[in-house]
Formats: sequence, structure tokens, C-alpha cells
Amino acid sequence: MGCYHWLEGEGAYLPLTIDVLRVADGKVAEITTFHADQFPRFDLPEGLPADERGTA
Repeated sequence: MGCYHWLEGEGAYLPLTIDVLRVADGKVAEITTFHADQFPRFDLPEGLPADERGTA
């Protein structure tokens, strides 16, 4: 799951972390977190624009 955070000065959501969940028996058993510099490796966008109302 790619996690983004809103930066007002950029007017966009920018990469924060990638969290990979391992589920066992219907429960989250482990979370592995990757830093934002790994977004290109997983072919995730380098940023997301504000919604059509121009807000976060």
C-alpha cells in the first residue's frame, strides 16, 4: 500500500512510505515498510494532485 502525505506548498500528496502487509489466518501478521525512495521501484506515482475541488 503506497502512503502519501499532503504538502500544502506543493499542492499535492507526496510519497511517504510503502507498507506491505502479510496476512495470516485473516489477521495482519507483519508489516514491512519501505521509504519513499522506493516508489519508482514499485511503479507507484511520485505524487498525487489535489482532488477536483483543489483540497486535500
